[in-house]
Amino acid sequence: MSSSPRGSRSPATRPRAVTTLLAPLAVVCVVAGACGSPEEDPAAARPTATSRPTGERPLSDVDPCRLLTPARQRELGVDQPPQPDHDPTVDAPSCVFSAQATGLRFDVTAVGAVTPTDLAAQRRPDQLTREIAIGGAPAREVRPPTDGVPADAHSCEVDVPVAEGQFLRVTVGQRGTRTPQPQDALCAKTVLAAEAVLTTLRERR
Repeated sequence: MSSSPRGSRSPATRPRAVTTLLAPLAVVCVVAGACGSPEEDPAAARPTATSRPTGERPLSDVDPCRLLTPARQRELGVDQPPQPDHDPTVDAPSCVFSAQATGLRFDVTAVGAVTPTDLAAQRRPDQLTREIAIGGAPAREVRPPTDGVPADAHSCEVDVPVAEGQFLRVTVGQRGTRTPQPQDALCAKTVLAAEAVLTTLRERR
Protein backbone atom coordinates (compact mmCIF):
# COMPACT_ATOMS: atom_id res chain seq x y z
CA MET A 1 0.00 0.00 0.00
CA SER A 2 1.46 3.31 -1.06
CA SER A 3 1.45 6.35 1.21
CA SER A 4 1.81 10.05 0.56
CA PRO A 5 5.30 11.43 1.02
CA ARG A 6 5.91 12.87 4.44
CA GLY A 7 5.18 16.55 4.80
CA SER A 8 3.01 16.77 1.64
CA ARG A 9 -0.43 18.40 1.77
CA SER A 10 -3.55 17.43 -0.03
CA PRO A 11 -4.15 19.59 -3.14
CA ALA A 12 -7.71 20.11 -1.97
CA THR A 13 -6.51 22.19 0.95
CA ARG A 14 -4.49 24.66 -1.14
CA PRO A 15 -7.37 26.81 -2.53
CA ARG A 16 -8.70 27.29 0.98
CA ALA A 17 -5.32 28.58 2.12
CA VAL A 18 -5.09 30.98 -0.82
CA THR A 19 -8.62 32.26 -0.15
CA THR A 20 -7.76 32.79 3.49
CA LEU A 21 -4.75 34.92 2.50
CA LEU A 22 -6.60 36.96 -0.11
CA ALA A 23 -9.64 37.84 2.00
CA PRO A 24 -7.82 40.29 4.34
CA LEU A 25 -6.08 41.83 1.31
CA ALA A 26 -9.43 42.51 -0.35
CA VAL A 27 -10.65 44.28 2.79
CA VAL A 28 -7.55 46.47 2.79
CA CYS A 29 -8.12 47.36 -0.87
CA VAL A 30 -11.72 48.40 -0.22
CA VAL A 31 -10.91 50.48 2.86
CA ALA A 32 -7.70 52.12 1.69
CA GLY A 33 -8.42 52.25 -2.03
CA ALA A 34 -4.81 51.31 -2.67
CA CYS A 35 -5.21 48.47 -5.14
CA GLY A 36 -6.16 50.38 -8.29
CA SER A 37 -4.36 50.19 -11.58
CA PRO A 38 -0.91 51.83 -11.42
CA GLU A 39 -1.63 53.71 -14.65
CA GLU A 40 -4.60 55.60 -13.17
CA ASP A 41 -3.90 59.07 -11.84
CA PRO A 42 -7.00 60.50 -10.12
CA ALA A 43 -5.38 63.93 -9.83
CA ALA A 44 -4.93 64.13 -13.60
CA ALA A 45 -8.68 63.88 -14.22
CA ARG A 46 -9.69 66.21 -11.41
CA PRO A 47 -10.48 69.74 -12.71
CA THR A 48 -8.70 72.66 -11.09
CA ALA A 49 -9.95 76.15 -10.34
CA THR A 50 -7.65 77.66 -12.97
CA SER A 51 -8.40 75.17 -15.77
CA ARG A 52 -10.02 76.59 -18.91
CA PRO A 53 -11.82 74.92 -21.81
CA THR A 54 -9.56 73.86 -24.66
CA GLY A 55 -9.50 76.34 -27.50
CA GLU A 56 -10.36 79.37 -25.39
CA ARG A 57 -9.15 82.58 -27.00
CA PRO A 58 -7.26 85.16 -24.94
CA LEU A 59 -9.10 88.39 -24.25
CA SER A 60 -6.52 90.28 -26.29
CA ASP A 61 -8.18 88.71 -29.37
CA VAL A 62 -11.71 89.69 -28.32
CA ASP A 63 -13.44 92.77 -29.72
CA PRO A 64 -15.16 94.45 -26.73
CA CYS A 65 -17.62 96.16 -29.08
CA ARG A 66 -19.10 92.73 -29.84
CA LEU A 67 -19.63 91.77 -26.19
CA LEU A 68 -22.93 93.64 -25.82
CA THR A 69 -25.42 92.28 -28.31
CA PRO A 70 -27.99 94.63 -29.91
CA ALA A 71 -30.72 93.07 -27.77
CA ARG A 72 -28.72 93.68 -24.59
CA GLN A 73 -27.99 97.22 -25.67
CA ARG A 74 -31.69 97.94 -26.01
CA GLU A 75 -32.35 96.47 -22.56
CA LEU A 76 -29.75 98.83 -21.07
CA GLY A 77 -31.12 101.85 -22.94
CA VAL A 78 -28.14 102.23 -25.28
CA ASP A 79 -29.25 104.36 -28.22
CA GLN A 80 -25.95 105.16 -29.95
CA PRO A 81 -23.63 102.97 -32.06
CA PRO A 82 -20.73 101.42 -30.12
CA GLN A 83 -17.47 103.35 -30.32
CA PRO A 84 -14.09 101.58 -30.12
CA ASP A 85 -11.84 103.08 -27.46
CA HIS A 86 -8.73 102.33 -25.43
CA ASP A 87 -8.28 102.19 -21.65
CA PRO A 88 -4.84 103.66 -20.89
CA THR A 89 -4.94 102.59 -17.25
CA VAL A 90 -4.64 98.92 -18.25
CA ASP A 91 -3.44 99.42 -21.85
CA ALA A 92 -6.33 97.41 -23.25
CA PRO A 93 -9.01 97.84 -25.93
CA SER A 94 -12.42 99.03 -24.78
CA CYS A 95 -15.74 100.05 -26.24
CA VAL A 96 -18.15 102.83 -25.32
CA PHE A 97 -21.90 102.23 -25.39
CA SER A 98 -23.81 105.48 -24.86
CA ALA A 99 -27.39 106.15 -23.87
CA GLN A 100 -28.11 109.79 -24.63
CA ALA A 101 -31.65 109.65 -23.26
CA THR A 102 -30.41 108.85 -19.74
CA GLY A 103 -26.90 110.25 -19.94
CA LEU A 104 -25.41 106.85 -19.14
CA ARG A 105 -22.15 105.60 -20.62
CA PHE A 106 -21.16 101.93 -20.54
CA ASP A 107 -17.45 101.19 -20.97
CA VAL A 108 -16.49 97.57 -21.67
CA THR A 109 -12.79 96.71 -21.48
CA ALA A 110 -11.16 93.35 -22.30
CA VAL A 111 -7.94 93.17 -20.34
CA GLY A 112 -5.72 90.47 -21.85
CA ALA A 113 -2.63 90.70 -19.66
CA VAL A 114 -2.23 92.36 -16.28
CA THR A 115 -0.74 91.46 -12.91
CA PRO A 116 -2.45 91.89 -9.52
CA THR A 117 0.31 94.27 -8.42
CA ASP A 118 -0.45 96.55 -11.37
CA LEU A 119 -4.12 96.69 -10.38
CA ALA A 120 -3.31 97.31 -6.74
CA ALA A 121 -1.12 100.25 -7.69
CA GLN A 122 -4.03 101.85 -9.57
CA ARG A 123 -6.49 101.61 -6.71
CA ARG A 124 -7.19 104.76 -4.74
CA PRO A 125 -7.21 104.22 -0.98
CA ASP A 126 -10.63 105.86 -0.66
CA GLN A 127 -12.32 103.55 -3.15
CA LEU A 128 -14.94 101.16 -1.80
CA THR A 129 -14.66 97.57 -3.00
CA ARG A 130 -16.65 94.45 -2.30
CA GLU A 131 -16.70 90.90 -3.62
CA ILE A 132 -19.76 89.95 -5.70
CA ALA A 133 -20.75 87.25 -8.19
CA ILE A 134 -21.40 87.78 -11.90
CA GLY A 135 -22.97 84.86 -13.72
CA GLY A 136 -21.72 82.52 -11.01
CA ALA A 137 -18.15 83.83 -11.33
CA PRO A 138 -16.35 85.77 -8.59
CA ALA A 139 -16.07 89.46 -9.33
CA ARG A 140 -15.29 92.77 -7.63
CA GLU A 141 -17.37 95.91 -7.47
CA VAL A 142 -15.47 99.18 -7.16
CA ARG A 143 -17.15 102.40 -6.08
CA PRO A 144 -15.36 105.74 -6.05
CA PRO A 145 -16.04 107.98 -3.06
CA THR A 146 -19.21 110.02 -3.48
CA ASP A 147 -17.52 113.09 -2.06
CA GLY A 148 -14.63 112.95 -4.52
CA VAL A 149 -14.32 114.20 -8.07
CA PRO A 150 -17.85 114.75 -9.41
CA ALA A 151 -17.17 112.83 -12.63
CA ASP A 152 -15.99 109.81 -10.60
CA ALA A 153 -18.70 110.04 -7.97
CA HIS A 154 -21.40 109.19 -10.52
CA SER A 155 -19.89 105.91 -11.69
CA CYS A 156 -19.44 102.26 -10.75
CA GLU A 157 -17.05 99.55 -11.92
CA VAL A 158 -17.16 95.75 -11.97
CA ASP A 159 -14.10 93.57 -12.69
CA VAL A 160 -14.67 89.92 -13.65
CA PRO A 161 -11.57 87.66 -13.84
CA VAL A 162 -11.92 85.10 -16.64
CA ALA A 163 -8.40 83.60 -16.56
CA GLU A 164 -5.05 84.24 -14.94
CA GLY A 165 -4.08 87.84 -15.71
CA GLN A 166 -7.23 88.39 -17.81
CA PHE A 167 -10.46 90.07 -16.80
CA LEU A 168 -13.43 92.01 -18.05
CA ARG A 169 -14.00 95.52 -16.77
CA VAL A 170 -17.40 97.13 -17.08
CA THR A 171 -17.86 100.73 -15.98
CA VAL A 172 -21.07 102.73 -15.96
CA GLY A 173 -20.98 106.48 -15.56
CA GLN A 174 -23.47 109.31 -15.83
CA ARG A 175 -22.59 112.74 -17.11
CA GLY A 176 -24.37 115.76 -18.51
CA THR A 177 -27.67 115.29 -16.66
CA ARG A 178 -29.24 117.54 -14.06
CA THR A 179 -30.62 114.66 -12.03
CA PRO A 180 -27.81 112.14 -11.48
CA GLN A 181 -28.80 108.63 -10.51
CA PRO A 182 -27.83 107.31 -7.07
CA GLN A 183 -24.66 105.26 -7.03
CA ASP A 184 -26.63 102.17 -5.99
CA ALA A 185 -28.65 102.47 -9.20
CA LEU A 186 -25.51 102.89 -11.29
CA CYS A 187 -23.93 99.81 -9.70
CA ALA A 188 -27.08 97.81 -10.39
CA LYS A 189 -26.80 98.83 -14.06
CA THR A 190 -23.12 97.86 -14.04
CA VAL A 191 -23.94 94.40 -12.72
CA LEU A 192 -26.57 93.90 -15.45
CA ALA A 193 -24.11 94.99 -18.13
CA ALA A 194 -21.34 92.78 -16.74
CA GLU A 195 -23.64 89.74 -16.71
CA ALA A 196 -24.61 90.40 -20.33
CA VAL A 197 -20.97 90.81 -21.39
CA LEU A 198 -19.87 87.63 -19.61
CA THR A 199 -22.73 85.65 -21.17
CA THR A 200 -21.71 86.76 -24.66
CA LEU A 201 -18.05 85.99 -23.97
CA ARG A 202 -18.85 82.45 -22.82
CA GLU A 203 -20.95 81.82 -25.92
CA ARG A 204 -18.29 83.02 -28.35
CA ARG A 205 -15.05 81.65 -26.84
